[in-house]
Amino acid sequence: MTGFCDGESTFLVSITSRPESKLKCRIRVRFQIFVSIKEMPLLLEIQKIFWGIGTVGTESNRAFFSVEKIE
Repeated sequence: MTGFCDGESTFLVSITSRPESKLKCRIRVRFQIFVSIKEMPLLLEIQKIFWGIGTVGTESNRAFFSVEKIE
């Protein structure tokens, strides 16, 4: 899993202004793996490894596995 993620994944952190919140900002994190659309079954297996969390879908000609919830 580690080697696969080294080459095919990203981890994103975004901070946006949110004046109504206690911290005055919103922090979002996202882990994603992108592969060829033909390899979507592999992403479904990865999702099973992580107890079914995350989303598997398509974007352009690529398939992705994405997790946004910190829990």
